[in-house]
Amino acid sequence: MVEPGTTVLQACEKVGMQIPRFCYHERLSVAGNCRMCLVEIEKVPKPVAACAMPVMKGWNILTDSDKTRKAREGVMEFLLANHPLDCPICDQGGECDLQRLGEQSSRKRKMKFEAMALKVLVEEACAHSGELKQKHLSVARRNAIWEAICEKVNAVSRTRRSPDEVKRRWQDFRRRTKEKLSLNKSTSSKSVGAPVEEISLTTTEQTLLDTFCDEQIVGIQGCDSLDQKIVNQAGESLSDVRKSPPSSTSVPTSENCPEEPRRCPDCDDLERMQEQNQTDSLQAIAQEIRAVANVARAFRRDAQAIVAHTRQLVSAVTGLTMAVNALAGVGGSVPSPAPPVNEVDQSMQFGSDRSRFTEGKRAVEDKNIGPLIKTIMTRCIQCTRCVRFASEIAGVEDLGTTGRGNDLQIGTYVEKMFMSELSGNIIDICPVGALTSKPYAFTARPWETRKTESIDVLDAVGSNIVVSTRGGEVMRILPRLHEDINEEWISDKTRFAYDGLKRQRLTQPMVKNKSGDLVPTSWEDVLARVAGALQSVKGSDIAGVVGGLVDAEALVSLKDLLNRLNSDNLCTEEVFPMAGSGTDLRSKYLLNTSITGIEEADVLLLVGTNPRYEAPLFNARIRKSWLHNELHVALVGKKVDLSYTYDHLGESAKILKDISSGTHPFSQVLAQAKRPVVVVGSSCLQKEDGAAIMAAVSTIARNARVSSGMQGTWKILNVLHRVASQVAALDLGYKPGVDSILKNPPKILFLLGADAGCITRQDLAKDSLIIYQGHHGDVGAPIADIILPGAAYTEKSATYVNTEGRAQQTKVAVTPPGMAREDWRIIRAISELAGVTLPYDSLDEVRDRLAEISPNLVRYDELEEANYFKQANELSKGVNQAVLTESLVPPQLTAKDFYMTDPISRASQTMAKCVKAVTEGAQAVEEPAIC
Repeated sequence: MVEPGTTVLQACEKVGMQIPRFCYHERLSVAGNCRMCLVEIEKVPKPVAACAMPVMKGWNILTDSDKTRKAREGVMEFLLANHPLDCPICDQGGECDLQRLGEQSSRKRKMKFEAMALKVLVEEACAHSGELKQKHLSVARRNAIWEAICEKVNAVSRTRRSPDEVKRRWQDFRRRTKEKLSLNKSTSSKSVGAPVEEISLTTTEQTLLDTFCDEQIVGIQGCDSLDQKIVNQAGESLSDVRKSPPSSTSVPTSENCPEEPRRCPDCDDLERMQEQNQTDSLQAIAQEIRAVANVARAFRRDAQAIVAHTRQLVSAVTGLTMAVNALAGVGGSVPSPAPPVNEVDQSMQFGSDRSRFTEGKRAVEDKNIGPLIKTIMTRCIQCTRCVRFASEIAGVEDLGTTGRGNDLQIGTYVEKMFMSELSGNIIDICPVGALTSKPYAFTARPWETRKTESIDVLDAVGSNIVVSTRGGEVMRILPRLHEDINEEWISDKTRFAYDGLKRQRLTQPMVKNKSGDLVPTSWEDVLARVAGALQSVKGSDIAGVVGGLVDAEALVSLKDLLNRLNSDNLCTEEVFPMAGSGTDLRSKYLLNTSITGIEEADVLLLVGTNPRYEAPLFNARIRKSWLHNELHVALVGKKVDLSYTYDHLGESAKILKDISSGTHPFSQVLAQAKRPVVVVGSSCLQKEDGAAIMAAVSTIARNARVSSGMQGTWKILNVLHRVASQVAALDLGYKPGVDSILKNPPKILFLLGADAGCITRQDLAKDSLIIYQGHHGDVGAPIADIILPGAAYTEKSATYVNTEGRAQQTKVAVTPPGMAREDWRIIRAISELAGVTLPYDSLDEVRDRLAEISPNLVRYDELEEANYFKQANELSKGVNQAVLTESLVPPQLTAKDFYMTDPISRASQTMAKCVKAVTEGAQAVEEPAIC
């Protein structure tokens, strides 16, 4: 049973029957454009679109009838009529829905029996041969026999088939077996020319012939090949000519011997001459055919040898690569398999075997919609997935259709950039090669790359991704399904900033010489320098600052190192108000409602944040709830361009005081809400009056909880972070902000991936030592005296905690460049030379240490309950700070602020092109000519 409103396509999927489709997507509205999903319903005169038709009780749906196949063939013929033959040069190759067909969606796939199933079919059919041979056997009895045979076949088969399918397969098998027998008999007969190898029959085929055929098979061997059939047919034709009587000459008889006809000598000579001429001609033809067949055999042997050598070479290279990766410590990735040979091309499966299109093919001008998406609109099949994604998921009305019929085109009408932070997702949902990635163009094929499941760290959402690599280089990044976080979408920064992983990298240790220049050195030298410096000062003169891309393993290692050196001056670049409960209670700094919980809310208050560019996937959830659940959204802060309508309550933080006191009109909206949610951006909490803002927001959340009557699991107060490391750092006890360092400058400052520029050389004493450890030469490295090259998130197995408190892991996709190493290993080596050896030597031991401090850091993909709002509210009452009148302006205000926010994206040329295209227009970005 299915729920009311379930479509035919969805119902078929629930029972394991895949229906081909191009325009349908489960996360988009139904369009019914392509008509590829046509199915036949009994007692309905015409095929119906399975994606748009709700299923009704008692329907008998035929997904593989003759009418269905004919309809799909016609649809495919229309789609391919104007489709260019670009497959060899198309970047969608290997991932194209025109080529690819999922399991069990192919009739040929269903008809292809496994060896065991075929054997059972033949044995059972032979066992019932006596009844099946009867001409007057009743239809009911015959159907019962085939149903019994079908049950036994399905018992040993991976695919469940109907009796009609089993019967068709049986008839097809009998026909092909008899053809082999006939071909073999013609071969064994006397023919002109050299002897020809005969075609072998399998044991199953022999069983069939022994039961259903009177002929006996003798001396059958060889292989079923095309050239062999040609020679056999030529020999058979020659034999038939020899056996056939002449038809053009009358046969005279002798009156003296009426019982025995006698030929005329002249006629006999003429017949012999004609037969000899025909024989000579056929012998010459047969000789030519045999010569061609010999050439074909030789060519095939050479081709097979080349294929065999190529496979051996590929196997050797794969083994060598795996061995090298094993020695280098690379893990977590698997080779990308070649396209399955048993999957068939949709156009071949559902289309015709020939084209009736003789006119000139349609050509459509390509559109320039920015530096990220490459358009070849001649390949477009007008499924409108991209249009629906833009308007429904991204909330951008940039894409649309113009014209109709054969003149229909998809574009922006006026040439402009597709202005969306989620634009790259239309590449994934495009079923053909009309929309592909510009940075990825002509670089690799899917089966050439290795896929590694990982997470994104360029924002605090923690989107799940797949990193595709080849030859130690990241080729592209794709989304990975996670319903609780990013569904199947990722932001453009996540998808396209990967080229920054190989630019401006720190690949070897460096120290500053007497002239003030950074020069390369060895690990032994640099570690000895760092350890000696740490031993030469008191613990109170050492401080550490961590950046936004640091993993939890490195955080706990640096914390343990400085604590063993009697220093607890550990800070984050991101600021969080410490008044009231500060960061003592975890519920005070998490997105407590969770990302999916937004879909249940009915009123949302945003404070000092722009979720569209700070957390694009969280913003997509808000839009989803606004679109489908009528979510009421209001904003306090600078007016921004969100992908949904909202009530702008004002820019000043003083409005929060009015709402909390009940004097603002929006207070009544919150009071009537059943599931209210308040989200405050971490950026506005870094202001001078951040503590007062947090206290006011806490009061609003407390009042909304009382008025809504929601108790227990529903959480109202939420903090939206911007960087990936902040939650883990606060869990481990780091102090938010660097005020303590600025007030009391240390002699040694350890910058761990700190590139926000919150501390400069001028903030410290002239003789202070700055140690920078990170993977990019961004902001922190130029001011450092010592540089320790670290690994980026694609080069290590590491733990990150997203803004809702969910711990996740990155996996090793490639090895670190040059002499770079994982951060925690570098810190562990420093501790050993400094005489304060850390008590862990492996990654598992580091994570055991994480579990000792904060167990939630190793409970991967789980959300731990953090319900301490009552205590936090009581403590926030003691905050006496006044709210300032300044406008709450988020740092990522517009699209140009979105693309370059961290060391990786700032090193990306692709992100630089995006910024230029946003500010100057898509035409300002020069693209290389592509042949």
